Amino acid sequence: CGWLPAASMAEHLAGACPQRHVPCPLGCGMSLPARVVESHTANECPRRVVMCDTGHDRKGCGARVYADDQRRHELEECPKRSVACEYCGEMVPLETMPTHMGTTCLRVMLRCPNGCGVVVPRGLIGEHLAGACAKRTISCRACDAKIWADEVDWHDRKECPKRMLTRAVGGAGCGARSEADTADT
Repeated sequence: CGWLPAASMAEHLAGACPQRHVPCPLGCGMSLPARVVESHTANECPRRVVMCDTGHDRKGCGARVYADDQRRHELEECPKRSVACEYCGEMVPLETMPTHMGTTCLRVMLRCPNGCGVVVPRGLIGEHLAGACAKRTISCRACDAKIWADEVDWHDRKECPKRMLTRAVGGAGCGARSEADTADT
């Protein structure tokens, strides 16, 4: 600080000396030279308030947190933090996880919308509905009726008006095969 008269030294040390040690005004517990207090509180102090800047876009959630709590906030609390989807493993912002799970994730398991009882990954539901679903609607090869895939045999044997019937041999029929008519059902 230079040379000062002895009489003013106590006053200088108490208020004007840039080398005097003062406690951090933010309460971090540090005692530091008065000349660095402004820099400390703006850039270094763990008790300074910072804005959250986590997330995939680094915009953060906007929460104001203490600098020493920022890492914990970003890893445990921030709604914009990325978390792994439990089905596909993709890193997704936590706040969009419900949308990801509800409409986007191809590995989320879905119950067949036709009601066949099968549970398949969303990415395979179209394939299931088109070819494996017992409750998919297909056309009868003979009469063109719309029937469920799991009822083809029943329809072919019992319901199809164009099914082939065997006439009883002995008595009323000759044993020939003929198309069913509506009276024979």
